[in-house]
Amino acid sequence: MVSDVSVVIVNWNGAHYLDACLKSLYDVPSVIVVDNGSVDGSGAFVRRSFPAVTLLEAGHNLGFSAANNIGARQSSSPYILFLNNDTVVKAGAIESMRRAFGPDHRIAVVGARLEWPDGRLQSSSLGRPPSLGRELRRLIHIGYDELAGGGAAAYQTSHYTSMVCGAAMMVRRDVFQAIGGWSEQYFAYAEDADLCRQVSERGYRIWFESTARVVHYVGGSWKRLGLWSAIRILYLSHHSVTAYIRKYHGPGQALLHRALFPASVLAAGVRRVARVAGALLYHGRPKPTNSATRERSCSSST
Repeated sequence: MVSDVSVVIVNWNGAHYLDACLKSLYDVPSVIVVDNGSVDGSGAFVRRSFPAVTLLEAGHNLGFSAANNIGARQSSSPYILFLNNDTVVKAGAIESMRRAFGPDHRIAVVGARLEWPDGRLQSSSLGRPPSLGRELRRLIHIGYDELAGGGAAAYQTSHYTSMVCGAAMMVRRDVFQAIGGWSEQYFAYAEDADLCRQVSERGYRIWFESTARVVHYVGGSWKRLGLWSAIRILYLSHHSVTAYIRKYHGPGQALLHRALFPASVLAAGVRRVARVAGALLYHGRPKPTNSATRERSCSSST
């Protein structure tokens, strides 16, 4: 059991994931769930089934960054694990992440090895910051889900890196407070890239811990949305990526990325239809999930 780590989970209509997620944290003394105005009974479920968990109800959807900041302010531990609601933490993962801070006092952020439910790794474990080129590749399905530099071997060993995924990210509280927490200009997506960049620019280091295994279902909160709600969330996530590109790559590239939104909506619709068709082809069984879904798997659970 790790006594100096608090876990903060942002939830929005993710009741169907919370049971497995919170059960995997059974030996963590400080777990905080920030509920972003869910209407699926998430709050009542947490109160009834996990009374030891601290539940903070925002009343409406604040976004991933703002809700995480609320949870962080409620905690007091020197280390904070920010965890998506659609995750299951494997035994020993939190301990491995916490130990990673020990050898080098410059380490401020530690990321976990994210895996699909069948055990295959997710390439997003080693995050890559948003860029106009990467977003274009995502839309046309060319090279978007490539493994990080070094190929599969980069995921088998622990090492320094430039970015890890916010779906399972442990941060030193003192550094987190020094950078002002999660930047709330990002509603969903790109906030982890910005946090890692701010940490690096202050002279701290980021560590990928390959022995810390976390199952990540990806997009747990928005997969069940209706059409218009899904388009709204897609717009907000697209806006977040545009904000990152504007901040680090300039207004010209940001303007071009903003213009891609209609294509993003069309691509998302095609992927959703493909998933339904795939399920029918498999006689009602869910089609095996893999990186070919091309969903942004870092990091939002709003």
